Amino acid sequence: LVLLLQACTGSLTQLRENSLLQTTKLTSENNQKQGRSKNDKDGSESDFKQISNSNGDDDGDEDADDAAEVELRDATVKLLRLLANLSIDDTVGSTLACKNQTISILLELLLCASDTKDQEELLLNVIAACTNITYYACQYLCEVADVSDPHNKIPQLEKSTIKKLEKNLLALSLHLSHCLFHENEEIVLETARVLGNLTRRKQVLDSLVSNRTDEALTLLLGHTNIEIVTAVTGALVNMSADVDSRRSLLDQDCCMNLLTSFANILRKISFKDIALSTLICQVLHNLLAPADRSNSNRTEYDDDDGEVGADFDEDSVIDAPPVLLESLLELLECAEELKQSEDDMYGSFERVAKCVTKLLQDRS
Repeated sequence: LVLLLQACTGSLTQLRENSLLQTTKLTSENNQKQGRSKNDKDGSESDFKQISNSNGDDDGDEDADDAAEVELRDATVKLLRLLANLSIDDTVGSTLACKNQTISILLELLLCASDTKDQEELLLNVIAACTNITYYACQYLCEVADVSDPHNKIPQLEKSTIKKLEKNLLALSLHLSHCLFHENEEIVLETARVLGNLTRRKQVLDSLVSNRTDEALTLLLGHTNIEIVTAVTGALVNMSADVDSRRSLLDQDCCMNLLTSFANILRKISFKDIALSTLICQVLHNLLAPADRSNSNRTEYDDDDGEVGADFDEDSVIDAPPVLLESLLELLECAEELKQSEDDMYGSFERVAKCVTKLLQDRS
């Protein structure tokens, strides 16, 4: 499957390059002929015939190339769908994700699909395939030791593979960030999901903050599609748990937009989407709690998390809109009535929401 995708990718890239060369060549020839026609009026009729004949031949070649490209693109889309479905399986997904060849192919296809607007279906399926592959790739990288540590036991060959994988994932995140405001909502949704995976890597986080993708994600919290809002909030959980990314999110303008958006979302969805409400509380906890207590992988939130002690982070003093605290207090009251156990979805929301409300009250 990977070899077939590689062949299709190579062919699509070649067709794209040929198309660009042909366009450049025709433009150059037409410019030259127009220049000659100005200098020689007598030759204008013959030049016109030459241009007409030339264009006729070129049109035939272009039609053949277009038909071949359409067939090739359709085949590539089908292979990408197969790749995405197969990679749902843990074993297959992990195997494919650990191969740099897989990520390299997806990266090259992403570049091909991003060039023109008429390749929307290809772009969507490339990003959808990236969703599963990047999940397992980041999981693998999180499990291995730091390759820059000279004391680790990883073989040198594997170190080289890991470094290349990190580099490819970083490049993937940079190109994907340009798709966050695509006209197609499905592309925006899948892009946000992939970035939710990639933001588990420190290098990716630093890169996204430097090109202000955190601000773009904050703006997307106002999207009308609740799935997009959920995916974006998931990425923000990871960003808010990283010290440097958190500092960027705590920037006055960005933070105020973030908190206002969260307040609006909580008011709008209430418990219609308890999972999203819980994610929002996790982001708020990471932003408000002292830096050494915020962690995107936490499942337990203690009362101590809401206490302001000697390690209180001055950067977390935030002028939160009053409606945010009001919304959380109302939802907490409902959660206490609806929960059946500490481990159900309402109990999980209650644990983290209690910490966040205490943090907000102590810092108000």
